[in-house]
Amino acid sequence: MQYLCPYAKHREMEEKMIRILLACAGGMSTSLLMNKMKDEADKRGIEISVDAIPEKSIEAHLGQFDVLLLGPQVRYVLKMPRML
Repeated sequence: MQYLCPYAKHREMEEKMIRILLACAGGMSTSLLMNKMKDEADKRGIEISVDAIPEKSIEAHLGQFDVLLLGPQVRYVLKMPRML
């Protein structure tokens, strides 16, 4: 399955780094996912920044990311990011 990035579709637009924040129980288990995301973005020519944090730190990072991804072990906090 191929996912399209709106930033990649419009090359004539100013390119923007996509800031991705991965939140999980401790901020450690997402390192493999971070590396895979960076590798795939490089292959597609998309500039990204990916950081992993514990879910309890989401509020401290408000305004610092474009995309928030939650690890499956913290899906119980799904209601909180929706309010952000």
